[in-house]
Amino acid sequence: MFTILVIDDDEMIRSLLKKTLEGQDHTVVTARNGAEGAECVKKWDFDLVFLDLKMPGMDGGEFLKQLKSIKPTLPVTIITGYPGSEMMERALKHGPFGVMNKPFDSSDIINAVNSFLKARQPRR
Repeated sequence: MFTILVIDDDEMIRSLLKKTLEGQDHTVVTARNGAEGAECVKKWDFDLVFLDLKMPGMDGGEFLKQLKSIKPTLPVTIITGYPGSEMMERALKHGPFGVMNKPFDSSDIINAVNSFLKARQPRR
C-alpha cells in the first residue's frame, strides 16, 4: 500500500498511528521530533506524513516549511490539539495539508488515509 511517516513526540500517539496504519497494510516509519523526521525524509520516499504540530525543538510548522522546500508535493496531515493556535496559522503558510484534531482514534486515522487516497485518484 503506502509508506507513511509519523512524527510525534508522544510515544502513545506514535504507537496508535503505527498499529492502526500497519493494520491497514501500510509501511510505517516513526520519528520522535522534527529533526528525526527530516532525516527520515532524506532516507526514504514517503507517500504521506502525519505530523504533530507542537513538539520540542523543531515544531511541526518549522518541519513543514523545510519539508515543502525538499518535497513540495508530499501530502501532510497535521495532528494537533491546538487547531486555532498561532502555530497552526504559521503552518498554514506552508499548506495545503489535512488536519486531524486530538484526541482521535483509529477510525479517524483510517478516514484521514482514505481521504488522501481519494485525493490521489485520477479525475475523469
